[in-house]
Amino acid sequence: MSILSLAIRVESQTCDKMNQYDPCSQNYACACFHRLDGPNATICIDEFSISCSELIPCESSANRCYEAEHICVRHPRCNQLPVCYPVPIFNQQLCPSIPTTTATIPSHYSSSLTTSNSKFIRPNSGTGAYYYEAIHVTIETSGTYTFVSSSGYDIYGCLYNTPFSASSPSLNLITYNDDSGGENEFQLTADLKFFQPVILVVTTYQASRTGAFAVTAYGPNTVTFTKNAVKSLTTMITTTKTIASTAIASSGTYQLLSVLSNKALDVYGNDTQDGANVQIFSNNGGKSQR
Repeated sequence: MSILSLAIRVESQTCDKMNQYDPCSQNYACACFHRLDGPNATICIDEFSISCSELIPCESSANRCYEAEHICVRHPRCNQLPVCYPVPIFNQQLCPSIPTTTATIPSHYSSSLTTSNSKFIRPNSGTGAYYYEAIHVTIETSGTYTFVSSSGYDIYGCLYNTPFSASSPSLNLITYNDDSGGENEFQLTADLKFFQPVILVVTTYQASRTGAFAVTAYGPNTVTFTKNAVKSLTTMITTTKTIASTAIASSGTYQLLSVLSNKALDVYGNDTQDGANVQIFSNNGGKSQR
């Protein structure tokens, strides 16, 4: 019986990382079923090919089937009772897998870390100061994206939701990586949503290291990289009536921070250059955008 079960697993369509009764095949009659008589796994079954009256209940104490070529599953149309399903219904010919697309469209970015870059204490470092560059990444199609570096030295990558704060490197951190790209190159993979604002921070494994680098993003569509994504523009407010005025002279993403609790900081006038994205924060956690 164990040899037969092994052959069944090889020939059947599994549905790993799917929920019970999720669609799992080009055949819409097929769905995912949790096996109750063996390993913690799901398997794709044509649930309408046989009626409940034809199915034999599983042995109650161990949820096992003693009939040859049967596997114990819980069936949604049979009052959720464990029933013995015949093995031929598991065949991939009845439940062919859903075709998957593996399109990986590349997007490229290159720059350099120099002594003119700012420093921060990167994630998983504890001490030391590391030059970094923050890059805004615009996502135009939801999906899984992979960012791979090319530098020739030990480079380090971090991916953040906005806002990114160099003084709080763990805040909004999605993932970080050092060497998964091989040869001391980072490789970051994340599921990103349509127009989800994310920041790619390129830094180094060794403190105070500089050098040229390139990053290639692979995903279902191209992404747009914008250098120097977040610029510090902190406005100090000394009274409730006096607000310092600062003109925004270049495009990019700016963060304006109010240092008074429960005080909203606003932006008026037309002194922002086209393309500037102003994010306004107060220290009570509020956020707006202009």
